[in-house]
Amino acid sequence: MDAELKSAAFEIARRVAACPHSNGCRAEFYGKARSGEQRHIAPVPSPDFIGSRYSGLVIIGGNPGLAHHDIHHANDRHMFDLQRKIAAGDQAAFDELLEFMPRSMAHWPQVVDSDGRQRLQYDIEEIAYVNLVKCGTIPGKGNTHSLFNGTGILNRCWEQHTRQLLELLRPTHVLALWKPIVTLLEGLDYPIQEIEVGYHNGARQLTKDERYATARHVIDSFYGRATSS
Repeated sequence: MDAELKSAAFEIARRVAACPHSNGCRAEFYGKARSGEQRHIAPVPSPDFIGSRYSGLVIIGGNPGLAHHDIHHANDRHMFDLQRKIAAGDQAAFDELLEFMPRSMAHWPQVVDSDGRQRLQYDIEEIAYVNLVKCGTIPGKGNTHSLFNGTGILNRCWEQHTRQLLELLRPTHVLALWKPIVTLLEGLDYPIQEIEVGYHNGARQLTKDERYATARHVIDSFYGRATSS
């Protein structure tokens, strides 16, 4: 990553980690809970990732989930500790985070995990991973619009953080973690129509190969490969 991009990315990461809206977003998220519904929002915003050789492919998620296995708990604790240091302006913590995240992401559910990287045949250091909303939640799955509907969380995070990061990254290719994220980007007036776009299909009735079929053409285009059959 060149020095200019890294410097600008660090400044955005610092603002995310020190987000002044965290308490307000937390209150809105809990205020939306239905009777008897279990809800939790992380005390620290989760980081985005930019690979050391980033060159135009961005994987976009809705918002982070929270840990549900031992290795996830350990990785989340380490990332949140680094985020607290980044919030205080610690550049070395940012460098450590970017080095650590590929190992952590190897254990995430799909696309950026070890299986997803192997199926799609891409180099994690050549991509960026960006969430529309930075704070991890329970529930952590489902439609992002529905999860935050009735709050200002999605639009606030987009305007304060995510739009600026995507403008910095200027992706040529976008792979959405789920199909509804493409619709969300359109609704946020992001010029998705100017970019090569695909998505991971999370439909449970599909095999893993079928779930990745709607994503493969983006990876093939990014690498200039013949389209996979």
